[in-house]
Amino acid sequence: VGPLSAQNRIEGTVARLIDRGGRCLLEVDCAGERIHAAITRRAADQLGVTEGKTVTVLFKAAAIHPVGELRGHDR
Repeated sequence: VGPLSAQNRIEGTVARLIDRGGRCLLEVDCAGERIHAAITRRAADQLGVTEGKTVTVLFKAAAIHPVGELRGHDR
């Protein structure tokens, strides 16, 4: 991975990949914690993303949405 503005990186294994046509939904197992993300179908193809593949998740802190904290709130 080259120079990027995303400072947060975590390695994990793709536990689930759901193809939704133009985009893919991923569930990545990062040492027992699950991260859900959406990427384009093109990116998934270019990166060779498949279930069971080890990947590095790059993200900006502002892009994180803790699901547990949102339950029961109207947002």
